Amino acid sequence: MVRGSEGNSYGVSLRKGVEYNNSASVLFKVYCLVVMTLVAAAYTVALRYTRTVQTDLYFSTTAVCLTEIIKLLLTLVLLIR
Repeated sequence: MVRGSEGNSYGVSLRKGVEYNNSASVLFKVYCLVVMTLVAAAYTVALRYTRTVQTDLYFSTTAVCLTEIIKLLLTLVLLIR
């Protein structure tokens, strides 16, 4: 069996007496990646739609700022889960 730097077999690491499964960690990373990809895709589609349909234009920096706030909130929600 291959041992890690902490003396454990790979796949399980000990931190402060609690065992974490690396497959769950990878699953969570994939979940976060999918959510953030969907957010970016929705942002692009919504931005393109509103810039072509509406007659009142807005500053693109406002859209970017709001997107970053939404991403921050989503990240916090994912971390709390």
